[in-house]
Order: sequence, then structure tokens, then C-alpha cells
Amino acid sequence: MASLLILTIFCPFVLAATGLSFDDAAGTVHLKISQGELLGKRIDAYESRTGYGFLGIPFGAPPVGPLRFAKPVAASSWEGVRNVTVKGDACPAVGELTYKRPEGGPMSEDCLHTYVYASKNCLTKGGCPIMWVLHGGRYNFESPVVFVDDVIVHNFASDGQDVVVIIPAYRLENFGFLNIAPGMNTSATPNTAVWDLLLALQWTRREAHYFGGDPKKITVFGHSAGAQFADVISVSPHFKGLFNGMVMMSGADTAFEAGYKSNSLASWVTATILGCATDSTDRSDVVAVEAVIECMREKTWQEIVAANEELNTHPEDYHGPHADGPGGILPLSPSQLALTRPPVRTMIGTTAAEFHDTKYALNADGTANLKKVAELCEGFGYAIGYKHPEVMTKLCLDYYMQGRNVMSLQQDSMFFMPTFETARRLMKKGNKVTVFLYSFTYKGVEGAFKKYMPLDDKDDHPSHSEDYVYILGMHRGNFTPKDYEIENIYSGMVLNFVKTGNPSLGKGQPAWKPFNKIGRNYYEIDFNDALRMPGMKKGYQAGAVKLWVDDAEKYGGPITPPEELVSYADRFNPMDMVTAYASHYLNDSLAHDKTLESEQDQYKIWADYINNRRFKHLQGKEMYLMDLVDKQESTRSVNVVTGKVQIQASAGMFSVEILVICVSAILIFLLLRCCLHCVGVCQERKGYEEF
Repeated sequence: MASLLILTIFCPFVLAATGLSFDDAAGTVHLKISQGELLGKRIDAYESRTGYGFLGIPFGAPPVGPLRFAKPVAASSWEGVRNVTVKGDACPAVGELTYKRPEGGPMSEDCLHTYVYASKNCLTKGGCPIMWVLHGGRYNFESPVVFVDDVIVHNFASDGQDVVVIIPAYRLENFGFLNIAPGMNTSATPNTAVWDLLLALQWTRREAHYFGGDPKKITVFGHSAGAQFADVISVSPHFKGLFNGMVMMSGADTAFEAGYKSNSLASWVTATILGCATDSTDRSDVVAVEAVIECMREKTWQEIVAANEELNTHPEDYHGPHADGPGGILPLSPSQLALTRPPVRTMIGTTAAEFHDTKYALNADGTANLKKVAELCEGFGYAIGYKHPEVMTKLCLDYYMQGRNVMSLQQDSMFFMPTFETARRLMKKGNKVTVFLYSFTYKGVEGAFKKYMPLDDKDDHPSHSEDYVYILGMHRGNFTPKDYEIENIYSGMVLNFVKTGNPSLGKGQPAWKPFNKIGRNYYEIDFNDALRMPGMKKGYQAGAVKLWVDDAEKYGGPITPPEELVSYADRFNPMDMVTAYASHYLNDSLAHDKTLESEQDQYKIWADYINNRRFKHLQGKEMYLMDLVDKQESTRSVNVVTGKVQIQASAGMFSVEILVICVSAILIFLLLRCCLHCVGVCQERKGYEEF
């Protein structure tokens, strides 16, 4: 009793001594960190869960003037109490895309802030693991300010959940990825957005303990482009040792080459739109280039955003992090750095129907359209840089002409293959690391997901982001009682991984087992009426992995990124190619940020590019595949059972199976000739002896 009385008397003093105090009546929390004093707020979530938010703490100085397009500088301390009960501004971008509403929302360059959420337990007791969240948006839009506070608190930052959630902002579009002079030493730093994250992570390790977070227990979490960004920073030598876990949902970005010239073309188009450059500007002259950079720094951020919005009418675009050479934050392409990536425990996976934009290649009767599938397969076969692109093209055609397989071509090559490859590379020989691979297959999300793209086919579910509504609340629609139960289960697995390194729940659910490269095992996340999940399965996305990993390595040969890229791009971005093809045939832009006219231009450019790549590779020895398809399409026959396409030999197209049959037939023919020859010799010998 005496000890309780002493604790009651001295508890306010202890809290005040550490700069922490709660005002329950006002619903606020007062906290002192190394930069100064903060006033945060209580966040009352559903199911009687409560946490606290500090919404917009500067980690970087406003990147204005000479700091625009340059490495960030740490934010200064402040006098008095900084009110962080209201969210700050989003980093400049197209407001409609960031805020998901036509009128947009508040934006400014003073945006390098972190958003911190913590339970009362964490704030008072400390030692809580940290979930460091990277937002998505194709590196061109979105922000921490659009996350749903009460969902974060409910799932992670309330008493009993006890994870400190920190969401850093980073610069977008050319503010974050301007690459005006690849390889040239100028005042504009490439990959400023990546440098933003490095500064934010250093801030986190320094300040997290004030919020009850343990800087030795940081798990980086990302969805979509956020997962891709997590993948990228995990291979950067500058981030080595700064975090010890990753959760990557529906995204990986180290499968395709992103060389040091990436984003250069878009940078020059934007500079030209702004009136800072012309076609005659000498891009090799450092004085001329610096003049362009200085001109762009003199523009308002609104003018730059308007120029970026006008970029929507051009085929060029910004595609995020890229190699920036020796001394840079990514000294090599992320795909090259990934070959020697450090071991980090990882939970990684996808939904079963991420994107079906290639569905346009189906005929009205549900069969695959030969011409459209062949066009897609040549695009991937030649643009990726396989040693034997013609072989990959034919393997691709053979697989995606079967049934409705072509619906999955986009997600197979852009989501399932990169996800599997990331898991496999993490498990390379010598790495003592645990990887948990999953596939979210639950089709019953329905109204809980606020659709942002047409999903009319039952096979389109669960699509990209449908599962995200259960984690951090993005695109959240109307929840049923079952949805709330699923949210507790699904977010609970992420919570367990962040806290323990293992997503297994217990509670009557199957246990997770680590990924094994041989069995390629994964955890299937689906929910029956009793909310029990199927659990462990073998053969993650078997068809996609066989084609794009096994067959690609065995028959396609090693990948050497082509020196000659499509004219409007400085890296191969498969999403751009697919949306251009789909938009062309549907006569409607499927891109978030491109007009139909721009997409049609891209389609024509891609067609010419693949033509040239094929001609140079084959040196005219074979006819162009599309010519063959046009001429011989009437001769094809589709086996109703297998869907395998067979084309007459005169067309010059053979699948690998047909080629094997032909070779075997030739060998049998030669063997028969040899036998006949031997018989003839014997008969001659017998006749000679009789004579």
C-alpha cells in the first residue's frame, strides 16, 4: 500500500522529468525530444482502442532555394512547444492523385516530416518495436498525411498492440528524382528522395526512444511502391545495419535494371516545359546544365507541379530510384546490388490477382487473341534483355495462349516473379535469415474495398490493394462484422512479425513455416466461414515462376540490359509497356497519370522499338513474329482441352516442344537410314560370298 502511494505521488514527477505528460480532459500528450517540446493528441479508435499521434515532426529542413534538388539537411530545433495535433502538408505532387479527390489538399515543400503513433504503454514504459512505414504512389504521389489514424492506432499503436509506427515523408516526382545530368558533378543530387529516407531513418534511430520505440528493433514496412522502396533501400550500402526487418506487400523493385540515366529524359522534358531548357541546350556543358538547374530552383513549386502535370501528355515519366554511381546512395543499379544484398528477416507476398490489365488480350469468347499475346510476349522477350529473346518470346506465347492465362501476364512478370526472386536472393547461400512468403487469395473483400479501378470479373479479385484495407486502411470502404474479424487476424500476423520476427498467430490457425527455395512454400491467406486459413502450400505461383524464373534461366539465358532503350525511356518499366498496349486496344488510358494520346504515342514507339530490337538480334534470319501471326493466323488451331496453339511449320514458328519433336524425327530418320545402310551392306556381303 505504501509503495502504491509513493508511486502515485511520484509518477507525475517522473513523467514530467522525462518530458511526458497526459491531459486526458483535453485529449493531448506533451513530450520532449532532442529537438524541442511537442504537443500530440489522443486518437480514439474503434473497439475501445486508444493511442497517441504526433502528426508532422520535422526531420529535414524545408528543401527550398539551394536545397531544392539537393541532399536534405537535418531540421533545426525549435523554441517553445510545437503543435503536432494536426497533420502537416503533403509533399508537392498532383494533388488529386495524392488526396484521391479532385480538389486535392494542402501541399508545400516544408514537408519532410515524420508521423509518429504510439500507445500509452510504449510512451510510458519504452522498449517497443518500430514499424517504419513507406507510402506508395509510384514515387510520384501520395503522402503520410493520407493514412487513416484510427486504423493505425487500432491495429498497431494501442495498448496491447504496442508497436511504435513511424511514417516518413519523402520528395516526389522531379523534386525527389530529378536526374538532369547523369554522371556530371552538379549542384543537383540524384535520388534526393532516397537521401530523404536515409535522413528520416537516422532521425528515427536518434529520437524513437522518446516515443517508447527501440531503435534496435526497426521493421521497414511498405505496400506497392512503398514495398519497392523498401526493397531498394535494403540493398543500399548507406542503409546497412539501420533496420533488421522488412514487410513487403505487393511490390519488389530489384528485378529490373535502373541505370544511372534513369529519369533523365523526363527531367529534360519538365525543364523544357518550365522554359528552363530548349532543344538546343548543351546537355554536356556543366555551365549550361547548372543554368537549367538554377532556373528550375527559381520556379515556384506550383509551377513545377503544373509542369509535372503537363508531363502527363508526354510519354516520358519519373520511375523512382536508380543507380547514381560511386559515392552515391545507390552506387550500382538496385538489381545489381541485390545480388549481394545483406540478410534481413522478411515477410513478403502478393494478392492473387494484383493486376489484370493484360485481360484486353482475351477475345469476346474468353479465348486468347494470338496477335495481342504475341505482341506482349515479344515486348517482354526483347525489352528485358535476354540472351535468347526469341526463345523467351515463344515460351511466353506457348504459356499465355493456354486458357485465360494471359490475364496474369502483367502480374506474373511484374509482381510474382520479382517477389519470388527477392525471397530467393534473401535466402542465398551463407545468409542466415528467415523469409516468410504469402499469397492473399480471399475473394470476399467486396464492399470493404473502395475500388479505384474497374473490377468486373470475379477473377479480378483480390486485386492490388484489396488486402491493404485490413492493414493500414487505405482505400477502405464499408466494413461488415466479418471484415473487422479478418482485420484483426491479418493485421495481427503483420503485428506478430514486427514484434517477434514470426507472423504465426496460434489461436487455432495453421503455423507459418519459413520459405524454402526447393519447395517454394508459401502461406495461403484465405478465410472460410469459421475464419480459418488454409496455411502452408507448396509451389508459390508455380506457372509464373516456372516461366519467368526457371525457363528464363534455362532457355532465355543471362539478362544483359539492352544499351538501346525505347526512345522515351531510360529504363525498362514493364508497367508502362503493358498500360500502353492495353490503352491502345481499349481506347482508354489505364495509366494513373497519362492521357490516352500519350498512351497511344507510347504504343507506337514500343512497336517500332521491338521491331528494331528483333531485327538487330536475328539479323533478318527469321521473319518478324507479328508478320507471321498476321499471315498465318487463319491456319492456327487451338486445342480446347489444353489451349496450346499450334501453327503450321511453314509459318516458321515452333514452340520448344515442336522443335524437340522435329529434332527427334530427324534423329530417327538418320537412325533408320543407318540401319537400312547396314542391311544393304550385309546383303551385298552375302551376295559377294555366294558369288
